Amino acid sequence: MEELRFDEIFTQLKDKYKTVFTYTGFPDGIVIYRPLTRSQYYELFENEQLMDVEREDIVCYNCILYPENFDIGAQPAGLIADLAQKILDASFMSKRGREILYLNAVDNMQNVDKQISCVIHEAFPEYDIEDIDNWDMVRTMDFLARSEWILKNIHGRGGLDMEKLLDAGSNVSFKQDDPRLFNEEKQYFDKLREQREKPASEEIKKPKQTVKRPQRRKQQMSEDELKAMFPEAFVNQGDENSIREVALSGKNPHDMTLAELAELRNNN
Repeated sequence: MEELRFDEIFTQLKDKYKTVFTYTGFPDGIVIYRPLTRSQYYELFENEQLMDVEREDIVCYNCILYPENFDIGAQPAGLIADLAQKILDASFMSKRGREILYLNAVDNMQNVDKQISCVIHEAFPEYDIEDIDNWDMVRTMDFLARSEWILKNIHGRGGLDMEKLLDAGSNVSFKQDDPRLFNEEKQYFDKLREQREKPASEEIKKPKQTVKRPQRRKQQMSEDELKAMFPEAFVNQGDENSIREVALSGKNPHDMTLAELAELRNNN
């Protein structure tokens, strides 16, 4: 069986134990270890019958992951004591250690992606929250939308600031797009972004309403004004077919347009 490289061993142990560290003071190579669990710590230090040397051996025995079959008894006493202290420090069981880890965790919660994982885990507790952290964004946004609906409509919970959760992306590109290549997925997502980023004024187009303006009523001319403009129309020629009689008998001059009055004037 082919022997694994050190980086492969480290990755496998990290995937299994989540938190692992390396110790380089070992003369025969690098040691990989994990921190003490809380139950191991309390069992170890609440037992007043144990001596410090025994505690050091127990710490190393429980926490050294690599090399396999690490022979504690064959190592110099000073090396084991130093390694045990490193493991104890990495366990952060002291008051100061707890404060450091907690404050660091509080700062990390400002990361909206961690908040999103908490929202999804609340709606879907069957999913481990650390597994949710490793989802891709397509799956994450799908479950986030489902989670918001479940928490709001089934559990009656509100107050999720979705705008804040979604307004934390960063546009990162490793290289320029090659125009010679056709990327179907990119075209699809670009189309989605274009639809979602349209201004609100363009999303809903209201039909234009035609407003009919009231027509201004034509101002009527007085009889004196008509006489001054068309004197012939008001002169009695003694003929029953005179312009004045025709104009007065056929149509009231006040109701005649300027074109009609001009025509009557030309006919005369």
